[in-house]
Amino acid sequence: MLSSQNSSPPLKNELTVENLTILKSLMNSTNNLLLVAKEEQIYVPTEDTPDLTNLDFIKKIYSILTHFNMALQKSYAQITSGNMSIIGNEEIQVLLMEVLNGTFIGINHILELEYRVLENDLEKIWMTVFFMAAFQFTLGSASAELVSATERAVNLASRILTIFSELRQVSLPYP
Repeated sequence: MLSSQNSSPPLKNELTVENLTILKSLMNSTNNLLLVAKEEQIYVPTEDTPDLTNLDFIKKIYSILTHFNMALQKSYAQITSGNMSIIGNEEIQVLLMEVLNGTFIGINHILELEYRVLENDLEKIWMTVFFMAAFQFTLGSASAELVSATERAVNLASRILTIFSELRQVSLPYP
């Protein structure tokens, strides 16, 4: 289900407790790595190599996070269109929400490390925000954790829009 060009372990194309537990562990590890990089200021754009090796590494991590996110959305759509059994499985719902929440935490860390990584990817982020809102809607009564994760997703998307709007204003020449 969620393999990304030799970057992550291959998983079956199923939203199972086992697969989601593995993804949750990967998200936690990735987010811990990004948090340490952010807190210890390991990545400084002006100190990157001439061929931007460090930026490319951060882009690869971002690519993996967005790949997981898109694959989860696709799997969820396939399952719910043919079989609504996932809607009644609270453990899968919680794990899915935790994995999605983990992707937003990771994307937020990446945004704080280097905003350029997210250039041209606002569509993916907004699709995930809409997916989380739809996921919340399909559950009927949303848990506090899911509402919090959806709010986090909307806040991240709004923050990205604000940053890119400010950057565009800075780059405009004055008449």
